[in-house]
Amino acid sequence: MLKNELDKIYKELIEYSKSKFLKAEIKEAYFHWHENPYSNRELEYLDKNCLEFKTFIDWFIFDYTLISLKKTLATIYWEENKDNLDSNLINSQRSLFKLVEKNIKGFNKLKDLITNKTIELEFNSNTITESNIISLRVIKIQNEYFNIGDIVIYDTTYNKIIEKVIKEHNKTKKSLKIVSDLILKNINKETIRIDNALKHEIFTEKKELYITNYKKVKELLEESTYLKLISKDRSTKIFNYFINDEYQPGSVELTRKKIFIINLSEELKEKLVHDLKDVTSEVNDNESIKLSESWINKSLLILDNKTPLEASNENKYKEKIEKIVHDLELIFESREFEEELSIDPYYVKKRLKL
Repeated sequence: MLKNELDKIYKELIEYSKSKFLKAEIKEAYFHWHENPYSNRELEYLDKNCLEFKTFIDWFIFDYTLISLKKTLATIYWEENKDNLDSNLINSQRSLFKLVEKNIKGFNKLKDLITNKTIELEFNSNTITESNIISLRVIKIQNEYFNIGDIVIYDTTYNKIIEKVIKEHNKTKKSLKIVSDLILKNINKETIRIDNALKHEIFTEKKELYITNYKKVKELLEESTYLKLISKDRSTKIFNYFINDEYQPGSVELTRKKIFIINLSEELKEKLVHDLKDVTSEVNDNESIKLSESWINKSLLILDNKTPLEASNENKYKEKIEKIVHDLELIFESREFEEELSIDPYYVKKRLKL
């Protein structure tokens, strides 16, 4: 089976996943994949080119057992086309690899970080370095390895956490499929957590405004001479700052309820706030800090009626505090673009020196 045939099959599987009868199934699957009980994240709002979507849709097609049909989507597709398809399509495995030997125009030697096996695979490795961890789905046909679907290249920022997750789950005696599934889902959660932490650091130079007239705000931003729309989905529009068509540090994120002015100079920020004064209202940045500070100094039964600030000085409470703060992160993430006030877990972490 040639590589272009596998590409064609994968495109058909993607289209298959959009079927109306799977609409409820894919939403349920995304909830299980994301594993945040507080989250109201919707798959339809996710950028189709982002890392999370690529890894999720692959898992949904090949590894998720549909509740209604008790089979994977790949199995259903294979059963309908088995006269022309190799059965290894439904026995394929997505795993994590590092380049051992690079050959841009031919076969690359890869080491599977979960099984420790080495394989040779033909693909374009031009944008991949030996430091990158990559995720791809491998099919073995007639003793030759092929890739089907997207090759996901993780930024080296994630290397340590990926290696840690692999090490933790490889200790179990579960089947390779279950271990791989757990590893990929946990890596997804950890990369989201890292992204949110980095975003929080960047957002320290931000200004938030509540929107009172979304349509007018959108028009003002789109008509701006120094802002350009660079990306959008159904929930968010991102505008970057440009001078003479050259990108400059700073951006504006527009949601239905809020506008976030990020890393713009004081002069430009003041100008934008002035331009939007009739269609927005101020957000009190201190409200979240006050709420967080109040929580830090509140006696909690789970901490033997000590405050988190007091308990953070005793090692025996460390694990409990970390679990509580993890829940605060999930809640904060789920309310990222809502007006509802919540405790800021990043402020809490800083105060408790976690």
